[in-house]
Amino acid sequence: MSKLFENIMSFLRKISYTSSFLTKEELESILNCMSEGLIIYNMNLDPVFINPSLAQMLIPRNPAATGRLIVNPDDKILFERCVNIAKIKEIQEALKKEPALPRSDIIELKNPKQILKRYSSPLYDKKEIQSGHVIIYHDITTEAENEHLRTEFIATASHELRTPVTTIKVLLESLIEGAKDEPELKDEFLTDLTTEVERLEQLVNNLLDITRYEAGEEKLNPAKLKLTKVIKDAFNTIIPLAKQRNINVIADFRKLTSFGMILADKLRLHQILVNLLTNSVKFTPAGGEVRVDVQKKQGLIEFKVSDTGIGIPQDALPHIFDKFFRIGNGRDSSLRGSGLGLTIVKHAVSIHGGEIYIQSRPGQTTVTFTIPEGK
Repeated sequence: MSKLFENIMSFLRKISYTSSFLTKEELESILNCMSEGLIIYNMNLDPVFINPSLAQMLIPRNPAATGRLIVNPDDKILFERCVNIAKIKEIQEALKKEPALPRSDIIELKNPKQILKRYSSPLYDKKEIQSGHVIIYHDITTEAENEHLRTEFIATASHELRTPVTTIKVLLESLIEGAKDEPELKDEFLTDLTTEVERLEQLVNNLLDITRYEAGEEKLNPAKLKLTKVIKDAFNTIIPLAKQRNINVIADFRKLTSFGMILADKLRLHQILVNLLTNSVKFTPAGGEVRVDVQKKQGLIEFKVSDTGIGIPQDALPHIFDKFFRIGNGRDSSLRGSGLGLTIVKHAVSIHGGEIYIQSRPGQTTVTFTIPEGK
């Protein structure tokens, strides 16, 4: 039993022993103030009391109907919302067959989706004779979803880490077994090892960044930065890949000079631009163009990174910032990253107090993000 349930039960026992000092209205007022859903049954499973929080939990779209729902456990409203109908029947039968036995259950509801933790315990009168049951409902939807996301994240991250680790292991075993004695093969394997280690390092760094962002531990270190230098530093990082793929990366530096200084976190702004430029270069055909434009707009600095690439499918756009989301169809699998880059970009923009969105069609994608102008 949770500490919360124990505390509530202790409270109910106390007020039952002192009920002669409380009016019915005062008692109801206390129970109505609880944020947890509560219902008290007598031994015949007739409801004695239902608080408003329970009404809001069980029928959020029509709380007034909760009385009818509880009075008749077989009511179709509850059965329509409960994912596992057999579970509700089991719980109700347990109250009849083993009335003195406390229990805890997880109930999943739909329309809308909710996860409720249900605590049941016998309620005794002053003579320690069981007079009924007290049931407390606690909405754990957010906690359950967060736990699901955490588990999914760990599973996906483990899979992503396993790939370079396995490759490194195979390459090292091959070198040990004889490839080290063949100069050309050795050089090829060492080059592959370097690539995989860099990939592993990038993935680990991305995972650490995501963890810090989501834990709220990543803090900004704002400083006055020269906008032209910010863009040039990002270009210098991406130019080798752009040259390799014959992509022209451009910006109007004469216009950028007029901006002077901006206020931002140097490391995070560089990270944002490099991630966006890398994606644009990777998915733009040879001979294409990637462009950065910046303008001031209503107290914001607005950055646009545009390309003449293959575009993003419309059905993928709502998920483009999700962790580990990658688009497979029509894309070179050798260019696919970890699926964390845009998630990190969105977090980095958000902690600056800005926003980011993407517009895309075949032949053109534009990512726009803003940061406050600052002073």
